[in-house]
Amino acid sequence: MTAGLKLSPQIAAKLKAHIKACSLGPNDLVSVGTLLRQALEPERGMDTTWFAISEAGLGPISAVTNTVLAGGRGRSGVEAGPDQIRAQMGDFKLTVPRASIRSVSRSQADVGGTRGMHHRSGRWLVNGSADGLVELTIEPPCYTERRPTEMFIRWKVKSLTLSFADPDGFIAALQPPGQR
Repeated sequence: MTAGLKLSPQIAAKLKAHIKACSLGPNDLVSVGTLLRQALEPERGMDTTWFAISEAGLGPISAVTNTVLAGGRGRSGVEAGPDQIRAQMGDFKLTVPRASIRSVSRSQADVGGTRGMHHRSGRWLVNGSADGLVELTIEPPCYTERRPTEMFIRWKVKSLTLSFADPDGFIAALQPPGQR
């Protein structure tokens, strides 16, 4: 697997532990570079919570694209911390200060068969499923990170709808401490 790759014993140990923790099957498409990047990422802080974006509706082409751009299954989600949230799916990345989140609620939007990252007039849909949709209203608006698939343009985000495996848990995590 790492033939020809010179790794320090510490990094090799982290990589082996990460591969074992991922429980990868023979059909999982993940590169050694992706696994190494994941293994060496700084761990999330104790005061942050990870909420997975549901990828249950991704077709085979979208699943491969997500693997190439983001490292594969389980890498799409939102990290909710005390001061900000960070959303990621594929090469879409967005940091939103908690103070800018005006509302968070279950969305009844009919997204049909739409999956992936889509935007129009500051309204974004970032989903891998039509179920578990949550909408955030953001004011003042935030801007996406520059990325090659969007010609390095930073797009305005006023509303963000995401598909979660645990939508109610995400909504509860964003409520002020006295309202949980």
